Amino acid sequence: MTSLVSTARVGVVITAAGSGSRLGYGAPKALVPLSADGLIGDDSSLFVVALRQVAGIAGVTHVVVTAPADQVEVFTARTAQVELGIPVGIVPGADTRQASVFAGLKALAAQGFGSEPEDVVLVHDAARAMAGSAMMDRVVAAVIAGSAAVIPALPVSDTLKLVDVGAERDESGRERIVGSADRSAMRSVQTPQGFPWRVLWQAHVDLADRGLDETTAATDDSTIAQWAGHEVDCVVGDELALKITTPTDLTVARVLYAQTLCSAHTGSPYKSLQEDEQ
Repeated sequence: MTSLVSTARVGVVITAAGSGSRLGYGAPKALVPLSADGLIGDDSSLFVVALRQVAGIAGVTHVVVTAPADQVEVFTARTAQVELGIPVGIVPGADTRQASVFAGLKALAAQGFGSEPEDVVLVHDAARAMAGSAMMDRVVAAVIAGSAAVIPALPVSDTLKLVDVGAERDESGRERIVGSADRSAMRSVQTPQGFPWRVLWQAHVDLADRGLDETTAATDDSTIAQWAGHEVDCVVGDELALKITTPTDLTVARVLYAQTLCSAHTGSPYKSLQEDEQ
């Protein structure tokens, strides 16, 4: 790992305020277990797995989790039982992802983070709980090397087609294909996304009004950085950093989670597939 990583403090905001309604658990998504036989909120819950991964980032000093407002005590109690070696704050999320991240940034600032000019902040989704710390270190290193915004990303393997979005569908639900996209220029975006503290903080301050409404709020922080006039770079992502949204996603993630736990050659239950490929 490049020595650049060790030169900065790293703060992390983990967004975990989603309802998880599409998973069908009747509980916040971040409390859903990755172990197939696990219980809601146990050691394999998405946000706990994400916390353990984040704790492995070189230079990490502060972590804040944005939780559903009515579940703050549950998240706080669960976090207290996890030995991470770094302080973790739990704060209520908001109505939009952008506003939730801003709440997390305010909590980091209240803890004294962001006072050093080299401070780096990462914004991560608990829904990508299995993202590896080695990939996170790559994001941090790119920020320290001079990027104003960095996203981990993977090449797109599927063939991509363009449809006529303005045309009405017939009774069969058909859509008309009007062209093909060049997938060589496409990337599938993941988290955590990284920024110099001053860049992301000022962007959120300046654009806070957009985050009050779901129709105008940014769905990720690289978009906010672009709105503020910054260029965005990417580094190699992690195949384990799939986003868990649907029951199918959860089924796939559980298989991968079980494989990482049982893989004798890794020496760690959370080693990234990308690390094996390098």
